Amino acid sequence: MYNIINQPVNALILLGLAMEKYPESEYIYLIYKNLGNAYLKQGMNDTAIKYLELSREIKLSEPETNLYLVRVYEAFGQITKSIDLLQHYIEIETDTLKINEAKRHLKEITIRHLKEIVQ
Repeated sequence: MYNIINQPVNALILLGLAMEKYPESEYIYLIYKNLGNAYLKQGMNDTAIKYLELSREIKLSEPETNLYLVRVYEAFGQITKSIDLLQHYIEIETDTLKINEAKRHLKEITIRHLKEIVQ
């Protein structure tokens, strides 16, 4: 909830406590995903990748984790990686509105990436 209302510092505090208290939880991938998102919102992309990749290792089919990774890798300029992850996100997301939005973004970054290659 703190990430949604743009209070990532509070999210980091709460999620850090949850991670310490429930390290063996079957839902730890969600804690990692939300930690990654909170760090992403803070512009701490290296740490965001760490937690998002941990989440993805546990549950590859979690759509939001893949979407957040797209954003982080895009921020790092790793467009090829972003494109691959976005394609995977489109395959596993079930919400058609989100899929259509992702397809538009995929088209945009692919065109931008191709223009960069040509130059």
